[in-house]
Amino acid sequence: MNTLQRPAAINPLTFIDRIIADLELTPTQYENAKRSYEAVAEVLNKSNSPIRIYNPKIRPQGSMRIGTTIKPLEHDEFDLDMLCWLAILGKNVTPNEVYEWVWNALGQNETYRKMREPRCRCIRINYAEAYRFHLDVTPAIPDWNRQSESLYVPDRERRMWCSTHPIGFADTFFKPIAEKLPVLQRHLIESERHFTANAATEPLPAYGAFEERPLQRIVQMMKHDRDKHYADNPKLIPSSILLTTITAHSYAAEVQTQAASLLEFVHNVIDRLPNYIQCVQLPKGRQYIVVNPTNDSENFAEKWTEDHYNEFR
Repeated sequence: MNTLQRPAAINPLTFIDRIIADLELTPTQYENAKRSYEAVAEVLNKSNSPIRIYNPKIRPQGSMRIGTTIKPLEHDEFDLDMLCWLAILGKNVTPNEVYEWVWNALGQNETYRKMREPRCRCIRINYAEAYRFHLDVTPAIPDWNRQSESLYVPDRERRMWCSTHPIGFADTFFKPIAEKLPVLQRHLIESERHFTANAATEPLPAYGAFEERPLQRIVQMMKHDRDKHYADNPKLIPSSILLTTITAHSYAAEVQTQAASLLEFVHNVIDRLPNYIQCVQLPKGRQYIVVNPTNDSENFAEKWTEDHYNEFR
């Protein structure tokens, strides 16, 4: 039975599902995104690709990996993210060099040569308007300073490497928390997915694999509410990764306490979000901190000012 057809008495997430339904990729869009993802991966992994010698591995990241994608208000287009991981010792190359290698690898294909668009940390693939999504391909290399799976991604504007860990964030931080359910929640759809570390292209999960996870639904609602609230003030908008992080922290804390209803549980999660934004008083002013739980060198609130914090509150 489809989630949206289930009686609310059986599945209290029905109400949330109805709210979110028009904000998600449709099955057709998802299949188009899946084919596009695989096609880009194939181009980057071709035998004549200039980056083939670096054994590129293609992996979904961000909201596409954790099932929290929504359609932004300002345009009718979904933002989907993928990593192009190269086995390179970054000490010997510059961020711009690695970026250009991936850019040129896509440019070898006549189709993608016309569709690619340079961005600060990624290469955007713009599809026809009917597709209603674009793919952001982020070049990445191993973080040579950490004994982990952290990555360096190039920042073209600052001409530097930025340490991050999007796969760890999704797989070892967010997903285990999402598996924890409020005591009132029942009737789960379990979906296992496996990925061999040596595979060149990690498959996208099947459509519907993320159904009925309260954390994912709460994050989607928060992102949608954020987009509406900041529609006239985009300079202060909190990033999706920051919002996802503090929501997951709050959810992890609240899921341990029984709630009378789903509404009460969701309210408690959202009400306590500011508790997970750290504020440190420095000589030059306040610094706000939301650390990447899987990479303590990355602060998702590094650009925040007091105005950002006050507006968020």
